[in-house]
Amino acid sequence: MYSAVLVLGGAAGAFYWAVIQLAVGMVTAWVQSQGNLSVSSTPAVVGGTVYVGGDRHRVSALDAMTGAVRWSYTTGDQVESSPAVADGTVYVGSSDHKVYALNAGTGSVRWTFTTGGQVESSPAVAGGIVYVGSDDGRLYALNAADGTVRWRRETGAEVQSSPTVVARTVYVGNVDGRVYALATDTGAVRWSRNIATDTPFSPEVAGGLVLVAAMEFEENRVIALDATTGNVRWSRHLTAKYGLAATGGSVYAGAPAPDKPDLTSEVRALDALTGATRWKHRLDDALSGPPAVVGGTVYVGGEGKVHALNGATGRLLWTTHIGKTVRSAPVVAGRLVYVADREGRVVALNRATGVRVFTSG
Repeated sequence: MYSAVLVLGGAAGAFYWAVIQLAVGMVTAWVQSQGNLSVSSTPAVVGGTVYVGGDRHRVSALDAMTGAVRWSYTTGDQVESSPAVADGTVYVGSSDHKVYALNAGTGSVRWTFTTGGQVESSPAVAGGIVYVGSDDGRLYALNAADGTVRWRRETGAEVQSSPTVVARTVYVGNVDGRVYALATDTGAVRWSRNIATDTPFSPEVAGGLVLVAAMEFEENRVIALDATTGNVRWSRHLTAKYGLAATGGSVYAGAPAPDKPDLTSEVRALDALTGATRWKHRLDDALSGPPAVVGGTVYVGGEGKVHALNGATGRLLWTTHIGKTVRSAPVVAGRLVYVADREGRVVALNRATGVRVFTSG
């Protein structure tokens, strides 16, 4: 038996919880409404507990099998930062300018650190250090144990993207379109590169490249930087407005179609080393979220549809009409792919065929 868990914000600010358990020949499902929560960040699932932030100022821990609230902690403002969990501690930012470290078992405060702006960036934890950005224009490296500052780096503009830590380097972008590579231990600048007006998405690091979706009016681009030097390896004009997914030597992105951007889209696969288009597939659908790539299949959601494409060729495998706009990235677990729609429902589809297994609510 295997389980999949998906948490999403529901209609009218409700919070819905779905757990689907599958075994050979058996599908069961339940849905529980948690009206006192409203989710605005991506959950973290660790050790049978789901940790999530919301726009009602709360960080909550829920039982992964029942949806029961184990504890809830109220910050001073909404929580758009996604929690990171490491060594029994939940690290999360809040719009009240603070970074919180909470006991993962009880929700009690272990420490807080106050920045000079809202913290929408999601923390990354590596080697006993918490890396997190702030709207005060700085990236902070905090001791995970007590919240004391190891170093801070001024970037000159709000840091709303989440840092990515690879080996001994942390990569992050700011809203002025500058990407930084910093030493994890000192914050020293290994390199920085100004590439656009805004880099709202977290960098993807793969195959010695830092891949970013750059937003600059009509000059939206996907850019690959050398991870060691920051030099531009390649740049392609593409409006990857929901971010990227990189795996297996390819970079996947969804973009509005040039002739009918409000009605149709193109899913593209680019060669990660050269930026050359490997394939593109036009969909009669306006995409509404980032792609997910699992097991050689690309899953994307749009205005009432979910699509699956072959990751190597771009061939459309299936399209399923679910009726409402998809609000989440597809989540793949076991034999199913899950999406959340604008009505706050969970729709579960067979990942191989697209056949609907169930719709919650």
